[in-house]
Amino acid sequence: MTRGMQLYALALLALIVYLFFKLVYVPAEVRELNQQLQADTYLADYPYQFKVLRIENGKAFVTTPRSASVSVPEIIAVLDPTLDGVSIEDDRYQKAQQGLADRQAHVHQKVVSDPEITGVYWELDEDWLRKHGVLP
Repeated sequence: MTRGMQLYALALLALIVYLFFKLVYVPAEVRELNQQLQADTYLADYPYQFKVLRIENGKAFVTTPRSASVSVPEIIAVLDPTLDGVSIEDDRYQKAQQGLADRQAHVHQKVVSDPEITGVYWELDEDWLRKHGVLP
């Protein structure tokens, strides 16, 4: 193998190792926050599991099924299939919507209670929405 080929192979190996760690490695602070969310009894039995994706400059990026681009009734129907087609005026629907909002607020408070976190950015969980047929 020529010297150029060796350098090329080494650079390619370094790139593969870098990409592997970039895709697979979860920083300790992200792992700790996710463990706290998973252990929280208020969130444990909820059909949607919020997750911290990453932390950048003190800001935590957390998944959510809610977005202005996604119909809330569709999300509620996935979270509680018995509410599929129920009027948004129905008390059960209102309770389910408030339950989602309350849990999202709870996640926000839990995440920002970490002294290293100065804010939360919500990131639409498109994978979860696709898996449940809300997004194509």
